[in-house]
Amino acid sequence: MSFHSPGSKFPDSGHTQSWSYFVRPWYDQKSHTVERGHYYAHQHPDTKQLWVGGHLDSVAGYITSDDTEVDNAAATNIVRALPRFFNEEWIDPAECRMETVWSGIMANTADSLPFVGRLPHSATGRMGTGEWISAGYNSYGMTNGLLCGTAVAEMALGNDVSAWFPEVYLVNEERLRGPIFQKENMTEEYLKRCMSIAGIKDINAKL
Repeated sequence: MSFHSPGSKFPDSGHTQSWSYFVRPWYDQKSHTVERGHYYAHQHPDTKQLWVGGHLDSVAGYITSDDTEVDNAAATNIVRALPRFFNEEWIDPAECRMETVWSGIMANTADSLPFVGRLPHSATGRMGTGEWISAGYNSYGMTNGLLCGTAVAEMALGNDVSAWFPEVYLVNEERLRGPIFQKENMTEEYLKRCMSIAGIKDINAKL
């Protein structure tokens, strides 16, 4: 993740929109670099600066659970994000600059949808009804996180959000017992995602 000053040309539109960009995923065996193809940006409504995220990493950075260091491949890639995705009407390369960059662990779910709502007993292993969650945005936290947080707060207060909140985001026993959440199926689905990036078609192929 990174924070950028886009320069004077960039419009003030943080109150009305965010941005997502998709490029072709690829894997480079020589450099062991993975491009998963998704980029996203959200503008600070007061300063016009941009939070920008992307999914190009080294293989080691992709699978690590250590977020204390920034992957060099990711940092080198994200510093060029604004001139790459916005044209000269909005971006002057001489003006835009990256202010800071940091790393974090992406939270993914087996069905690629967030977990929002009251946690069922099967998820916590504990009795009681006071544990709530809004997490697992599958790299779409910039667009999902704020309203999911609003929804879980409203639900905790006993308010109805069904008129505007996607029902498929709700975490419940029925969803967690679905076939996609079985360990074997989750593992196979994860491997398929990795293989699709690497261009491998046969799950039994030797690397």
